[in-house]
Formats: sequence, structure tokens, C-alpha cells
Amino acid sequence: MLALFDFLVCATAFYAFTRSQQHRISDVLAPLGFLLIAGAAAVGTLRYAWFPEFLQLHKWASALASVYGVPAIAAGFFLTAEEVRGRRFWLLAAAALLLPALLLIGSPLYALLAGLAAQLVWLLAAIRFQKLYRGLPLLIGISVVCVSVAGLVFGKPGVTAGIMNENWFHGFLALGIMQQALAFSLVLKRRT
Repeated sequence: MLALFDFLVCATAFYAFTRSQQHRISDVLAPLGFLLIAGAAAVGTLRYAWFPEFLQLHKWASALASVYGVPAIAAGFFLTAEEVRGRRFWLLAAAALLLPALLLIGSPLYALLAGLAAQLVWLLAAIRFQKLYRGLPLLIGISVVCVSVAGLVFGKPGVTAGIMNENWFHGFLALGIMQQALAFSLVLKRRT
């Protein structure tokens, strides 16, 4: 069951990657973030289905995805949406959010703070661009709720309603990533 849910995260993250990539410099962050999540989920799929010895590799890939991938996606989305207005000062904010990730990848506290910062960036995007992109606040709201519930409620081992928390985590994460893919589709449709 865990292999199935991790595969679901891998598939939705890869789908979101295909929806977010373009040829602008500001678009490098989000596709890389989605690829990191897809990579971690692919390793998790292999671990849960066939290779339990991939435990450490899965932990490392998941840490990289959460500490760098999640904030990179949020920063990349904001920068992509901001391009419509032609402002570039957000590049500094993205660098300030992401550069510490390279130094603090092993820190659980930084992973939590990076995740919270990423959710705040998504909410800021929903507020800032609500008039420019119709329907964006709903997509972002669903994404923030799903990703936050995944991490804050189901991020610890256990069982809820007869289902392992890891499955709940991966299910909510996949739903959140799908909303992010739809948000990218909405924004990129306007740019073309």
C-alpha cells in the first residue's frame, strides 16, 4: 500500500513538473522542486515495493525534497506569476528562502520552517494574484490545506482510521501537488 501511495506522489509530482516547466530563468526553481519530490517518491516506491534496503536513500531523498523541493516550488510559482507584472525583487526573497536549505538539509527544524515558509509564499501568491488569475486562490487554498495536513497531521508514524499515517501523508501530498500543477497551468496559460 505504501508503494502505491508513494507512486501516486511520484506521478503527481512528475505531472506537476511537466505543467510548470518553461524556458525562463525564474521557472527553474519549481520544476527542480517537483523533480526532487518525484525522485524521493520514486525511491520510496522502490523501497516499499521491492527494496527495503533503500531506507536511508529514501530518507535522504525525502529530506532533500522537503527542505529544498517544497520551498523551490513555492518560490518558483510566485516568481512565475510575478513575471506578468515585470518585477524581479522576489528573486532575492527566493534566494533567502532556498540558500539556507543547502547548509541546513539535515535539520528537522529547518525542514519545518522551510515548509511553513513555502505555505506562506503560496498564500501570499493567492492574495497577490487573486484578481489577475481567476480561481487561483481556491487552487492554492486546497494545496496549502492538503500539504499542511500531510506534514503536520500525518507526518509521524501511526495509524488513523485503520490506515497508516504514511499513506494518509502521501495521499494528501499528492492532492496538494495536483492543485499546484493546476495553479501552474492557470498562470502559464496567461503568459503564453
